[in-house]
Amino acid sequence: MSVYSSSAESSLIQSNDWDNTIAGYKPVTQTHCGENRYIGVSNILEFYITSGCPLWIKPRDVIQTTVRMDFTLEAFFAGGGTTNFIDRLTSSLGIHASDVKIVSVYEGSLVVNYEISTPDDDPETLLALETQQNTLLSSSTVDLGAPVLEHESSTRIDPTRNFTDVEHEVYGIQVDNGESSIWESTHLTFDYEPIVVINDIEDLPAINDTI
Repeated sequence: MSVYSSSAESSLIQSNDWDNTIAGYKPVTQTHCGENRYIGVSNILEFYITSGCPLWIKPRDVIQTTVRMDFTLEAFFAGGGTTNFIDRLTSSLGIHASDVKIVSVYEGSLVVNYEISTPDDDPETLLALETQQNTLLSSSTVDLGAPVLEHESSTRIDPTRNFTDVEHEVYGIQVDNGESSIWESTHLTFDYEPIVVINDIEDLPAINDTI
């Protein structure tokens, strides 16, 4: 899943930077609408949304990869952590660092789960890139900071990924008024529809009439 500020592919909002001290992406501090991070262990996409700021949440076509390396967790992070890992990987594959998203890092010896995407989400490009990566990870010349002991990858492609017409349906998140510990009557979609923040969930039909 990724966060977009419009239905255009070019409107992708990058997630927060990785923080080696917490072995995850930096927390959402509500600095701007669309600020987001992915919590891989819990499989949660966390994002900040404000009134009058529509966001699109949608899946991306990706190569999902797991590598196990002859490395300790401490040595991995002491040697540059995910930044160094991504730099080495993207340099070997000839892709941009923004095309790689770390999902999780944990011991055993060292396991890194990550996803690779392409700017235009082209399936043929992605499949070719998976083949290139598998060849790379199977070779003895690959340098990711430590020897690769095992690797596994699969390409996830959704041929039906389309945005719902913005005039068709809008799902709203009711504004938390502080009177309860939960957001009651909250409607949220993680498909392709635009998301807006509203003051009253009953206003939703009126919003759909005016968009």
